[in-house]
Order: sequence, then C-alpha cells, then structure tokens
Amino acid sequence: MQNEHLFTANLAENIALDTNYDIDAIYKIMDIVQLYELKDRVFDIMDENASSVSSGQKQKIAIARALYHKKSWLFLDESFSSMDAYSEQEIEKYLLQQNDLSIILITHKINEEIYPLFDKVLYLSKGSLKDVTHYSYSQISSII
Repeated sequence: MQNEHLFTANLAENIALDTNYDIDAIYKIMDIVQLYELKDRVFDIMDENASSVSSGQKQKIAIARALYHKKSWLFLDESFSSMDAYSEQEIEKYLLQQNDLSIILITHKINEEIYPLFDKVLYLSKGSLKDVTHYSYSQISSII
C-alpha cells in the first residue's frame, strides 16, 4: 500500500469499492483508522486526484478498504509513512491485535509500544535477512 488510489466517488464508495455498502460498517471502520475529520464528508464526491485529502488520510482509506472487506492477510509497505505518530501507533496496535488477521509489515521504523505485538520480526540489510524476534526493543532499535 504505497500508492493509494482514490476514485471519483464518495468516500463510502472509495472504502467499499462499491455503490452498495453498509454505512454503519463504514463509520465503524472510519473510527478504527481515525478518519474522524472526514465522517461528515462521507457522501461527498472525491475527485480522482483526491486533492481534498492528505496523503495520511489516503493511507487510512486504503487500510479501511482492507478492513471493510475483512481480508485475512495484509501486506503493508510503508503504509503509515504519511500518518502522524499517534494514528500510526493506534492503527498498528489495532491491526496487530486482530487474531484473524495476518500482516506482513515493511517499515523503516518500529514503535516501541507495538514491538511486543509482533509474532516475528525480520531485519533485512545488505541482502541478508536476520530473525530479530527475540531481541529487546533497545537491541533492535540500535541496528535499525
């Protein structure tokens, strides 16, 4: 999820990727991904350039799509890079606490509070992959 695409449609349709959607589920997911500021614009048409939303909001919409469609796997490639630190932490924490969701997260930074929530942490450097799952956060943060 590095290049989120929005369609010329309203926000609910952009999340559901359909004109038939469950608005209650949309609102619930908007709360989960912290799109509070867009809740009053859920029926407004967005243009394809999405000039009315920030890049962080676009990332939240992309994650909302996956949650709406109840995907069992998420591949997240720098999917939080444009979000504020609080949103990033809270959304990551929510995702990592879902027992029916498997996540592959590619990131340049790991938050100390969510680090223990990962089942496995791999570190890639210079073509070498190292399992650092059992390192403490201070150990992992010193090599990243």
